[in-house]
Amino acid sequence: MKGRRPGFTLVELLVAVSILLIIGLNLYQLRDQATQVNLDLKYRQKAAWVLESQAALLRSKPYDQMAETRLGPLAEKAGPLDWPGARGAVTIEEISPGLKRIRLEVTWPDRHRRSQALGLTLYRTRP
Repeated sequence: MKGRRPGFTLVELLVAVSILLIIGLNLYQLRDQATQVNLDLKYRQKAAWVLESQAALLRSKPYDQMAETRLGPLAEKAGPLDWPGARGAVTIEEISPGLKRIRLEVTWPDRHRRSQALGLTLYRTRP
């Protein structure tokens, strides 16, 4: 092996750079997916908080004063629905004399523009 110098050939360098590039792109994709999952979980947690807060408000009202409502961008004292596309609703129906079913729901679009929803159902009896 006279004439051969120590070091890497051009082909070896191209293979090494290609492998590093593939690993780097996969790590970037993984970070992006983790960020999106974190954002989805943040919205789900926020929706749960809004539902629980609104349920607490409804529990504190007298039986005869409960009415259907829409949760707007700022549901009074129930927490903000301040992320893009979030909507909330409260439906109350009297299922028998002295018994009301209260349904609360928050919907929002996910990163693929599919609708996500979280709901809560309460029952309230006349005292």
